[in-house]
Amino acid sequence: MMSFLRRFFPPSGKSRTDEVIPDDVGSAEPLTRFVFQSNHVSWPTKRLKPAALLPEVKLGKHGLETSVCRTDGLAEDAIWAIGRDPVGRLRGKLPIARGDFNVQSVIDRSLAVVADKEHFKRHALLIKWPPGDDAKEARKAIALELTRFTCARKVPQ
Repeated sequence: MMSFLRRFFPPSGKSRTDEVIPDDVGSAEPLTRFVFQSNHVSWPTKRLKPAALLPEVKLGKHGLETSVCRTDGLAEDAIWAIGRDPVGRLRGKLPIARGDFNVQSVIDRSLAVVADKEHFKRHALLIKWPPGDDAKEARKAIALELTRFTCARKVPQ
């Protein structure tokens, strides 16, 4: 009975930031990509541009990677708080916008999402991008497809 009640009433003194984030990323989970450059957002369409979703040039432990945040269960202000710290702090600047989408839209483009709690517990990576210089156009096409599923939001004033 107590374990059942603990699901609804966490011990006092614990905040949502103390919650345990599962290591496995579910296909229905929402993701957020924070944007730091104005040319990575199309405000008329309220979508990210493909450049915002392309993987980093430098290879990571999973090869080509795009950094995202897992936002399941978070309110708007809590998502923006992640954009300021730790994401903005790690980047050395504040985000100007964000793009929201879900894991399934990534999976449907033959990519995968893995948790990467090294920098912070809600960090994840889009992986399995086509490798090599000859696959640049394929990566751009995937990023373009993903933009169809993003919803861009401006930083609240």
